[in-house]
Amino acid sequence: MAAAFEASGALAAVATAMPAEHVAVQVPAPEPTPGPVRILRTAQDLSSPRTRTGDVLLAEPADFESLLLSRPVLEGLRAAGFERPSPVQLKAIPLGRCGLDLIVQAKSGTGKTCVFSTIALDSLVLENLSTQILILAPTREIAVQIHSVITAIGIKMEGLECHVFIGGTPLSQDKTRLKKCHIAVGSPGRIKQLIELDYLNPGSIRLFILDEADKLLEEGSFQEQINWIYSSLPASKQMLAVSATYPEFLANALTKYMRDPTFVRLNSSDPSLIGVYSF
Repeated sequence: MAAAFEASGALAAVATAMPAEHVAVQVPAPEPTPGPVRILRTAQDLSSPRTRTGDVLLAEPADFESLLLSRPVLEGLRAAGFERPSPVQLKAIPLGRCGLDLIVQAKSGTGKTCVFSTIALDSLVLENLSTQILILAPTREIAVQIHSVITAIGIKMEGLECHVFIGGTPLSQDKTRLKKCHIAVGSPGRIKQLIELDYLNPGSIRLFILDEADKLLEEGSFQEQINWIYSSLPASKQMLAVSATYPEFLANALTKYMRDPTFVRLNSSDPSLIGVYSF
């Protein structure tokens, strides 16, 4: 899978255009391992006077047009206030659009929510009203914020249906919404319940996303529920995981879940993951 990426001149140009200090090297795979805050980037954020580091601003000018996104997504990004891609967006979005399993590590405020929202929206088949994309979040607040970003970027996509599924809302309402729902965003507990009730069909999911993956998969949190959800999804699905940190327990879990994942990292102070292709 990595070889296919290297063979593509357009995508190679995107990867090599990044500053040298952000480019990691491929590391050898280990023996198999057993077992298994979101910031809305608006125009106001972009005009903030605070100092911005190299993981937020590009050394060379770039725009979203260069990522070959669909016209409705490009227009939605512009309407939502995303004027130019951040480094993590410039590197990760083309890789995600290729269908690669993708791990994205960058600190808060660098635009990770925009990364997976853009990949998700660009992959949608709007004529198909089944749930194609499933996004898990560790808290209801993060789930609601993800929904806000997706609907803001997807404002030019006529007929887009994106809904939040969290505890405390009527199951009857969730059942109705899932009859027409392209993108489901929710907590692991409620999503598991909806699958068990046959309200949510896991067989239609093509893209599975973990936001704040370190919080979702830390010991004593949601790992058992996520394992169950993961096992119900099609083997052919694409998977994305985004996080500000990647401790060892998370690296082990994602090695189990993902197929030859590609790793985009913009935090050079953390250790490299083992057994993934890095860019």
